[in-house]
Amino acid sequence: MDIANICAKLRKQITGIVDDLPSLRDQADANDQLARHLIDRLLVATANATGCVVLAEHGLGAPLASAARSILESLFATYWSSQSDEAAASLLSAMRNEALRLMRLNLIKGHAKIRHKKTGADHTEEILSDSRMAAAGRPPQFRMMAEQSGLANVYDELYGFMSMFAHGTATELLANRNQQRLILANLHSVGVLLNCIYLIVANRIREHRLTSIAELEAIL
Repeated sequence: MDIANICAKLRKQITGIVDDLPSLRDQADANDQLARHLIDRLLVATANATGCVVLAEHGLGAPLASAARSILESLFATYWSSQSDEAAASLLSAMRNEALRLMRLNLIKGHAKIRHKKTGADHTEEILSDSRMAAAGRPPQFRMMAEQSGLANVYDELYGFMSMFAHGTATELLANRNQQRLILANLHSVGVLLNCIYLIVANRIREHRLTSIAELEAIL
């Protein structure tokens, strides 16, 4: 199958998922904060997948590889967080903690100061001494999430290779004018990964259950 046909097929897949998002939101338990977060993750994954299609249509294999890796990362985070309340809490607080950690780093290094808007008083040390600031750690690592959720093989087989392209390590391959094989491989990965994320979210919301490794392996 050529790139144009695969892109058309992937667009249809994406449209089907996007059209189902309102229904998923309506069916999600109002008290299930993680479910609503995962719906948002699914929405972002469809946006990234759409971007992958556009990049493929323009023959841009390098940025396509980077966007595809972000969907793989979302799969790890989505599946891991759905397996326990502790993991869910960790994911839900990840953005806040990372923002605080980066703020702490810049304040400690003197790159910024916290000053009162009217008086100009320096409150940097006061902010740094806040317990929430001190406790803010790095987000969970994708390797750890993959290993704890049973997706270690997927991490080993895909993540390292995708990272070579995302980090620019595979410069010779990325600079090759013939991008067809790279584009086809990544488009296939995008469709498969998006289906996995969709299944995890749909099973949690509609069937109130965890998706099994066997179900994911049947797609992968």
